Amino acid sequence: MILENDLDANIEKLTQRVIRLYHEKEDSNQRLIVSVAGVPGSGKSTITAKVCKSLNKMLGLQIATVLPQDGFHYYRKELMDMRNPEALIKRRGAPFTFNSSRLLELVKQVKKDGNTTIFVPSFDHELKDPQENSIEISPLMKIVLLEGNYVHLKDDGWRELHSLSDEKWLILADLNIIKQRLVQRHILAGICTSIDESVDRVESNDLINANYIIDHSIQPDVIFMNQ
Repeated sequence: MILENDLDANIEKLTQRVIRLYHEKEDSNQRLIVSVAGVPGSGKSTITAKVCKSLNKMLGLQIATVLPQDGFHYYRKELMDMRNPEALIKRRGAPFTFNSSRLLELVKQVKKDGNTTIFVPSFDHELKDPQENSIEISPLMKIVLLEGNYVHLKDDGWRELHSLSDEKWLILADLNIIKQRLVQRHILAGICTSIDESVDRVESNDLINANYIIDHSIQPDVIFMNQ
């Protein structure tokens, strides 16, 4: 399924897809997992948040939540203890700078233990490191939107996630538009202090990651072209 153009209409379509899946699995003790992958700057976090809000409104409960891959960055101190730490810091945000095995184990627990409260990390952009136990997934939360760049990769350490997802979405956008968004994002976030520095970061890291995602991800159930 390919979705294009009308954002609000597509959010409604995605919401209805999840509701249908939820009702099919409603008697299960397991949580429903919908994985949302996408290239940096494609709008996947915004789309995921909108679908989550729509689900909670439609179902009348705080039944859906977002589990972000970003909370599973390696800590900077961990990267500094690895081989070639300077290169790892420069490429931070690439697949190999995430603790994918920890993410996998936590997603297994989230899916299987549907009647248990589970705490997961988020990412603190001011500290530039994960913040432990900052997201609570309660037993009332039966729908989990697993959101992140790499949750559909075919690579070792990532592909094991595929079997845990009940539905897979891929968010894409024109790479020229993505480049413009990311240049502005890095400046606003304080990651870069000038346009030139931000452009260099986007070209030497983000766009490399974007092309890797496109070339090394599995076929999703839904492709959302977010222009």
